[in-house]
Amino acid sequence: VLDLGHARTVITLLGPNARCLLSKVVAVDTRAEAFQARTFVQTGLHDIAVLIHCKDQNAFDVFVPSTWSESVWDLLALLRAQDGQGHV
Repeated sequence: VLDLGHARTVITLLGPNARCLLSKVVAVDTRAEAFQARTFVQTGLHDIAVLIHCKDQNAFDVFVPSTWSESVWDLLALLRAQDGQGHV
């Protein structure tokens, strides 16, 4: 077992519009029928490899390499502010 906990940062998206916000930055079908609770997908978010955990209907954990976490946070916060969707 190799602990990589220090290599990743978790950004949590919460709220009824979290799926919509997520759909704007990943090439994954984020509809509830396709991305169900308690499942994971690995994808790219603006060319950054991320792992996304759908915790429940309106809650997602986005695991981001620590070196990119601030950039991803800023992008998600900007989109949320522009659209008023979800909480980062």
